[in-house]
Amino acid sequence: MKPLNADLLSSIKNITSWVNQNHWAEMSAGNFSVWRGQKKQPYRIATKKALTLDFHKPLESLANGLILISKSGSRFRDIAHQPQAHLGFIAINASGTCGTAFSPYGKDFYPSSEWWIHLLSHHTLQRNHPEKIALLHAHTLYSTALAKHYPKVSAEKINAFLSQSHHEMKLVFPKGIGFTYPHEPGSNELAHETAQCFADFDVIWWPRHGSISTGKSLEEAFDRMDTSEKNAQLAMLGINENFLE
Repeated sequence: MKPLNADLLSSIKNITSWVNQNHWAEMSAGNFSVWRGQKKQPYRIATKKALTLDFHKPLESLANGLILISKSGSRFRDIAHQPQAHLGFIAINASGTCGTAFSPYGKDFYPSSEWWIHLLSHHTLQRNHPEKIALLHAHTLYSTALAKHYPKVSAEKINAFLSQSHHEMKLVFPKGIGFTYPHEPGSNELAHETAQCFADFDVIWWPRHGSISTGKSLEEAFDRMDTSEKNAQLAMLGINENFLE
């Protein structure tokens, strides 16, 4: 499997364009990653422009693995037009204790500031749902507005509120939406809570921040994010949000 083949490149162009058109990626908001598999030996890095990333804890399930991830500061509207200029990889060492961030396209590369959230989440997914290889984060609107009520309002009550908006909610999300506590973007606390949620949920809402989703592909991750956002919008349009108080 090539780290970046034509199908994946096409998916990246589509997804970043759709997120941008939905106004979920102001400035350089949003990021994504895709698990590209493992080898028996660590990946060889051909470029000298590489950055070592020390992990907060070992990620054994990702040992000798490779993750494609968006570049820090990249804009989705720019990625849609010229993806290679805004993409890179993190190659994990044999013990899963550190990684090497690099771009094969001869450019300086620093991964998304939320790279640790992506790696820790992929660690959980590889252990529990290895078929889910894609992660997508964006600044969705209505879901962020509803998530601000958590934890004052329980996740169970917010999910019940969402289920009243459309039958699709229970069909697509039988376990509901996952939630984290409000944390600083890119923080270790947010990474750990997000990773824990991915053991049970496909979409997680971050209070005052946005949402992150997973799937077998970037398209599936987008579809789940789009569906959760649609249900949040319907819920807020149909019933005054004071219902939650």
